[in-house]
Amino acid sequence: MEIDPELLFDFDEHNVMCSERSLELIEVVYDDLVGEISTEKPSFKSFVPYNITYAADFIFNDSSMAEKVMTLIKMSEIPGEYKKFDVSRAVLGASYLPFDLGDTIVRCYKKTNAIICFDVECKYQKLKPMMLGIIHSIHFRDGDNYLITKKLLSDETCKFIVSDYFKRNISFNGFYTLEEAVLIIENSSIFDMEFDEITSEYKRHTVIWTLKTVSEYGGIGNAMRSIGVKNFSMVYSIAEEILEKLGVHMVTIPNEWKIKYVPPLLDGYIGSDESS
Repeated sequence: MEIDPELLFDFDEHNVMCSERSLELIEVVYDDLVGEISTEKPSFKSFVPYNITYAADFIFNDSSMAEKVMTLIKMSEIPGEYKKFDVSRAVLGASYLPFDLGDTIVRCYKKTNAIICFDVECKYQKLKPMMLGIIHSIHFRDGDNYLITKKLLSDETCKFIVSDYFKRNISFNGFYTLEEAVLIIENSSIFDMEFDEITSEYKRHTVIWTLKTVSEYGGIGNAMRSIGVKNFSMVYSIAEEILEKLGVHMVTIPNEWKIKYVPPLLDGYIGSDESS
């Protein structure tokens, strides 16, 4: 038997986001609705998730900045075969309305332009290894499915999934203009400290070339597709490793934006107590 929690509620055009704190509310609604159909129903606590979308909300002071960051996110995406997770989705436009239901907070979203809703979907084949890890950590017994579900929906797990996706596919680094990024590379001592003179010059040139190429083609994915995945991947790996150490993103800010720096998007999220 499968149930879709979203079908248990009617929030009109809102996207309903929940956490482990929402499980008791969902269980109550499930019992009421299924009880009307049959008295012989499986316990809500016996279910385990087969598809979870982990979400993070990035709120901005104005819609213009949100639109710019959304553009940088799209430029940062790499072809799907390199991604660990099934589906990712960054949606520009939402504002949340908290519904206080006792100890349960269900956050609902309606359209606006000052927030980015970032979703990472994990289907069952991705959830299964996580479930096995939880089983080993809690000394699983029959009937402990509910504990697995709570762990999978916890703030801790949500932050791990979203952060891991960012690290693998978007990067924790800050965004600079091309000129600023090249200046950082040229003035960095990391090349001379870690490599001999010839290797240092080669790697410095490779990183700068990669930055300029990604800028020219308007994003990492576009550069890969235009130059060829195999050819670009060689320089991409070198540039990625060094840029990670320097905290510089491979995607650079267009000059026409008149902005020199955009801090890492996850900085506020990782330090936050809120996740969905």
